[in-house]
Amino acid sequence: MFWLSFFLGCTSQTETPQDNQPPAPSNSHPTIVLITLDTTRQDYIGTYGREKAKTPNIDHFAKMGIQFDQAYTTTPLTTPAHASILTGLYPPRHGIHSNGDAVLSEAAVTMAELLQKSGYETAASVAAFVTTRIWNLDQGFDSYFDSLIQNKEKRWTQERPANEVTDDLIKWLKKERNAPLFVWAHYYDPHHPHETVTELEEQFDLKYDAEIAFVDQQIGRLREAINKATNNQRTIWIIVADHGEGFGEHQEQKHGLFIWNGVMKIPFIIADTHNELGKVESDLVVSNVDVMPTALGLAGIDVPTNIDGKDLSALFSGNTITREPVYMEATLPQIRFGYHPELGSVHNTFKLIDTPNPRLFNLTNDPEEQNNIFGSQPNIEKELHEFTQKVWASEPLENAQKASSDVITQLSALGYVSNDFDNAISDIDAKDKLPTILKIEALRHKQKQNTDPEGLVKEFQELLEKEPQMGEIRMVLATLYTQLEQHEKALDVYKKAIELNPNSTLLKISAANTLATLKRYDEGMLLLEQVFTQVPEDDLAQLAKLKMLIDSKQYKVAIATAKEWLKIRPKDNDIRALLGIALFREGKTQLAQEFLGLSLEDELPRQFVNETLALIALSKGDLSKGIAHYEKEAAYFPRIKHHISLGNLYMRDKNWDLAIENYAKALHGKKGVGPKLRHSLSQAHFNAKQYDLAKKALQPALRNNPENPDYILLQANILAATGNREEGEKLFKKAVALKKQQSK
Repeated sequence: MFWLSFFLGCTSQTETPQDNQPPAPSNSHPTIVLITLDTTRQDYIGTYGREKAKTPNIDHFAKMGIQFDQAYTTTPLTTPAHASILTGLYPPRHGIHSNGDAVLSEAAVTMAELLQKSGYETAASVAAFVTTRIWNLDQGFDSYFDSLIQNKEKRWTQERPANEVTDDLIKWLKKERNAPLFVWAHYYDPHHPHETVTELEEQFDLKYDAEIAFVDQQIGRLREAINKATNNQRTIWIIVADHGEGFGEHQEQKHGLFIWNGVMKIPFIIADTHNELGKVESDLVVSNVDVMPTALGLAGIDVPTNIDGKDLSALFSGNTITREPVYMEATLPQIRFGYHPELGSVHNTFKLIDTPNPRLFNLTNDPEEQNNIFGSQPNIEKELHEFTQKVWASEPLENAQKASSDVITQLSALGYVSNDFDNAISDIDAKDKLPTILKIEALRHKQKQNTDPEGLVKEFQELLEKEPQMGEIRMVLATLYTQLEQHEKALDVYKKAIELNPNSTLLKISAANTLATLKRYDEGMLLLEQVFTQVPEDDLAQLAKLKMLIDSKQYKVAIATAKEWLKIRPKDNDIRALLGIALFREGKTQLAQEFLGLSLEDELPRQFVNETLALIALSKGDLSKGIAHYEKEAAYFPRIKHHISLGNLYMRDKNWDLAIENYAKALHGKKGVGPKLRHSLSQAHFNAKQYDLAKKALQPALRNNPENPDYILLQANILAATGNREEGEKLFKKAVALKKQQSK
């Protein structure tokens, strides 16, 4: 059975550094450097009052420019927040509300595209899966460095450290540039889980502080490289966070669900190296949608009129600016739990959380948002409510393009949640259901640890009885049943979920895949046809159909279908991969190898591709290449059968140690281990002259099948090798007699 394939990161673009420093760009436009700090709270930066902070480089820019003390993000999630930063649009306008629900529309114009049209050379280096080019955030960039390397300690890496981000840009800067530069560096280190370099970690009580300090060091490295590359010509530096982090305020840990200030209030600093203002602390309420228009304004480039952001560049001339309220949202309460989305806005000193049980705070008197004064300021409440609802109801630039199947699967592996549930706007305020949410979060944590799935099923069922609208719980239940190989129960959960969410293509495809597992291919195909009626070119449904055709051994149909789809998307590597597998199953080895090779061009692992290439290599007698492909398949998609195959191949290669290692991994992961695998492990130990270990490994196999001549023969060899030749000869004769008897 085929499963949804996972993949890792994206292709990267690299440039060869030059030995000599190039001349500075000769253009009247300034260099523009955008630094986005992932998951970085405003109050953990030195210039914002954190005495323990070691952020001298960030503080340097604040001392020469403008520090916005009342700066807010649009949403507490990485992809939509960065879309707002780059386009100057609120989430309802650019169409991305959550990590994984959509990619940035081609109709959205990014600051990189506008700068590129004005003659800029543009480069970005990003650190996390949720900012890779998969999300179309690379629009307008000449070079986009986003390669994520597999971490051996985790199945999938979700980030790379700040020094690697900086390294990419420094190499890029060393090549000759004859145009003004726009450089974007995205640093992900402060995001959970909190890990950083040891020497910094020892200097702080919190790893979070150490991670921010490490990022600051890398900003210092980038600053030196920018100064050198531009010969200290005019540079605009913009430092801003995508969102903050909850550390228990209002019982919120991490971020994503609510719009409290711990996650919404962000550092936002702008400096112009040829217009040093000294430290200006502005109390103007601003948003990270203001980044794009302000950068253009400072560069002397026309600012689009159809965006939500405000050009703040006039502040550098000493002028005052008035700004309408800033909008914010968190849609995960609706997407995950069926509750009302968290919507809000801030203007001057007041913040409104515009939900069924609304909250109004005077942030000057109550920065910790402890005292709800809703009802005391009717005019302000009306103004903020109308503004918030107007933005929320905004028409997107165009219908959002859904993320691909592999993207959804990858996000799930990283702990992000995304779906296409058609949840209506509920009148339930998520903040009033906090105990339920905390319970679900605790259970999801247990689920990720893969502990006691049977117990989790019971607890999720109890939750579902109380909260029947929760699509996420149904998806989790179905996943748990699949994990327990209770596929009929998983299917029942999907069917009920589809009744509640009849427009959800994700649910229908998940149900179709479960039907395929049950070998009920006709029913699965009918569900997929419903999806194609809704979305004719749904790539997730297309892949599911191809996998189902291959699983049901309809290889000719799979080949013809894949070729038709490749006419529309000739470089779709997912389809190329499945076409290659179908061709191999059909016996067309050479053509299969060509398509499988093409599918690896983007260096993204896809299930069964390396396994099939291994089988092709072995069929041609190339043992080393076969082993190499099997190693990759086992690394990306670990399965017991891969370790058994690798063990057998290493036995052929006489690499006893690696054979032992792989057989041991298979034994560790396999319940009810058969005696054949134990015999293989024993043989590998014997060949490595580890006779005591060989004897120990063989004993369970002999107990289960004491008359197996192969097992008796190996036992005889072990006895002979350890000095007991007489007993070994007796067993050898017994084994020979048993073999003769079996051959009759």
